[in-house]
Amino acid sequence: MALVSFNIDPVSRIEGHYKYKITVDDQTGYITEAQGISTLFRGMENILKRRDPRDAPVICQRICGVCPTAHATAAVECVESCFQITPPDNGQTMRNISSIADFIMSHILHFYHLSALDFLDVLTAKVGATGPSVVMPPWTPYHRNTDSIGDATSTNIVRDALVGHYVDALTIRREAHILGAEIDGKHPCQNAQVPGGMTTKPSTVNWANVLSQLTDIRKFINTVYIPDLLSVALIYGSPALLPVTTIGGVWPKATGQGPNLFLQGYGQAY
Repeated sequence: MALVSFNIDPVSRIEGHYKYKITVDDQTGYITEAQGISTLFRGMENILKRRDPRDAPVICQRICGVCPTAHATAAVECVESCFQITPPDNGQTMRNISSIADFIMSHILHFYHLSALDFLDVLTAKVGATGPSVVMPPWTPYHRNTDSIGDATSTNIVRDALVGHYVDALTIRREAHILGAEIDGKHPCQNAQVPGGMTTKPSTVNWANVLSQLTDIRKFINTVYIPDLLSVALIYGSPALLPVTTIGGVWPKATGQGPNLFLQGYGQAY
């Protein structure tokens, strides 16, 4: 038996700096040891020392540009716990909607704009089935995923669709930010969540806009995001994910559908 160690440094597609040190038994293929190491000390705790507790929600949002509202909510709830404050029902409901808007936005951002390109060979990709070719970087060398979606003719259609949806997802992310701004006044890095509730009132919210944005976002999730996610999972060998029960029915089974799964008419659930 021989142990082989290697580092993954940096770990990409995350907020902050991180690396993994992994040791593998070269005979069994089993990982015998794994260490996760944060390589950057940001000192947010030190920044908060000796400050007014009400500053915490504003400062903590700067921990992450993907999910700032989650850090604001955690900071607010921490202060409320310390001072035994209970927010009113309206304040808690609006805080929940604010958090949901950021939650949806960050998930779409992570899949399409941070992670998806790791699964694709975009060298000859198009933006959608009939769109323009993707312009590759003018510098060389550049990274190319050779064992990925699009390296074979059978998966080109999935690759091109995902590239097109990458662009579409930018619009949906904007809708989620607008949804959060309807509740918070601004988004991202809002200032409305405070210990004791919210600084905005339900009467100031344009609820018609909120419902419209939620409808658009929900349609995208059910007809684009989930099918894309399942298509990638199937290509990389995860058919156990299917069938997945939805509100309005069951997603098609994986057998015999392969990379064209996303074309099979999802989206009965919105």
